[in-house]
Parts: sequence; structure tokens; C-alpha cells
Amino acid sequence: MGKAYSQSMARGPTSGFSILELVGVLIVIGIIAGIILTIGPGAINQSNIDRAEADIHVIQQALESYRAHYGDYPRVPADYAALAPVTDDAQYLLNALNGQIGPTGQPITANWKSMLNNSLLKMENSGLPLASLQANRILDPWFIPYVYDYRPGDPAWTQYGYILYSKGPDGADGTLAADADNIVAK
Repeated sequence: MGKAYSQSMARGPTSGFSILELVGVLIVIGIIAGIILTIGPGAINQSNIDRAEADIHVIQQALESYRAHYGDYPRVPADYAALAPVTDDAQYLLNALNGQIGPTGQPITANWKSMLNNSLLKMENSGLPLASLQANRILDPWFIPYVYDYRPGDPAWTQYGYILYSKGPDGADGTLAADADNIVAK
């Protein structure tokens, strides 16, 4: 019995991984991690751009429904005093598309109809559905409000139709031609 025991001990353990096998596995894991870390940020950025384009399409559909219902797009007022708590164009857009503001800027208090599918969009504050005017905004994937403008009564207005865009990943608001990363409604 002693002889069999000593022979098995002389051969050493027969299970486990060699150092070369462990190094090989670590190299493969490192290569896979490098590929993921290289591709990951670009894929995330592209998915955010795709999301912004989809959001813009949802907002455009709501703008067209608004125009079909009221005869015009929501006109951005020069002064927001009569629309408190609404204080800017992004809040105005959300409230108008939710049927709270008419095309000439007057608040609608009865029989309002929402043109916007709010469940598809990211909002600055929760609290939907809207029961009255709210200081809320539709946010792009970078948590920046979408830019909307429509002022056909202004003599300086040179656009045909409205302006709607996301400021893009850098969040900078320049001219549309100069700011290449803006995602613009087509």
C-alpha cells in the first residue's frame, strides 16, 4: 500500500490549469475588453443620435396634428407674461402640443386635446398628463431641451415653417450650418 501511495505523489497533481493556459485566457479577455471599449462609446453616441431623430419625428407628427386641428403651428410669443409658469420656447412647445396653448399664444382652458404622445419622450419633470400650464420641457438624449421656433408674424422671420432641432452631443447652440452635430428636423 505504501508503494502505490508514493508513486501517485511522485507524479504530482493531475488536475488544474497551467500558467500558459491562464495567460492565454487573460490575453483573450483583454482583447475582447479592448474591442468593447473601443466600439462602445461610438455605439452609444450613435444610439443617442438615433433617439434624437426619433424624438424629432414624434414632435413633428404632433406639430402636424396641431396644425391640422388649429390651422397653424404654435407661434412662439415675444412675451410669456400671460402664460405663467411658461417662461421659454421649450416649455411653450410642450404645453402647446399638449393642447394647453392655442396657435396665437392664448391659453386653452376647456376641451383641450393633446397632440403629443408624451410616453415616447423624455421630460424634464414628471407629472403628466398635463392638467394646466406647466414649466416642463421635452429633453433630447443629452438632457438638453429641444429648440423650437416659429414666428411668421415677425418681419425678421425668414424661415418657411418652423425650426426644430436638438443641440446634439456638445449641447452648443450655433447656427445650424456651423454646428454640424445638431440633429435637425427634415
